[in-house]
Amino acid sequence: MTDKIRIGDQWYVSVHAARAEEAPLVLKHDDTFAMFDRFGDMRVLATGEQGLYHEDTRHLSHLELLMDGVRPMYLRSAVREDNDIAAVDLMNPDLPRHGVPKGTVHLFRAKLLWEGACHERLRLTNHGDRPARFTLSVQFDADFADLFEVRGLRREQRGERLAPHVRPESVELPYRARDGRLLRTRVVFDPPPQQLTERQADFEIALAPKQELYLCCTVSCEHEAMQPRRAVAFTTAFR
Repeated sequence: MTDKIRIGDQWYVSVHAARAEEAPLVLKHDDTFAMFDRFGDMRVLATGEQGLYHEDTRHLSHLELLMDGVRPMYLRSAVREDNDIAAVDLMNPDLPRHGVPKGTVHLFRAKLLWEGACHERLRLTNHGDRPARFTLSVQFDADFADLFEVRGLRREQRGERLAPHVRPESVELPYRARDGRLLRTRVVFDPPPQQLTERQADFEIALAPKQELYLCCTVSCEHEAMQPRRAVAFTTAFR
């Protein structure tokens, strides 16, 4: 279980936490780049570099995939040579709530950057001979820190986080920067989750033996001078 504490907009971690990721996965496309840990997450427990950045501002500072509240188990990960696609293989730990043994469900995460957005396609496969049920959660947040803040600069004043807009399939996280610009991070899920709040999406998964299921998540980096980005399928972005 993660051991993290939130006070207002700040995150803290106890001193016995695991050390920061030493070999992150890094993607880049035009003015957008992203840094993940080897699980494909952006964890608040790690040092400040992880995140999704667009035009030198971090539009996503926390992204974490959980199965019944715990992290999947790591198998392997890689980034393509041109740094535009990352692939991560995971499997479930023991999930006692519904009696799913370790290694029953394989998770494959494919990530790419295109036109100011991070597109992810998640494939879940039940390799067992019994149905597998669990809650798949995606936690997310955006701090809108600039690169100087990420590298340790403490500003006397920051911008203002505005009220999120939650819809059945998406969350918009707005931020008024110190220069008055309105920035937005838009998180869109396909299909829509069973429950969605301003910080977490929950999918109730039920996989028959040998069944595969696909879920997609797109995180778009936007500002007030542009229209909200049109939702683009992962396969379209991949092409």
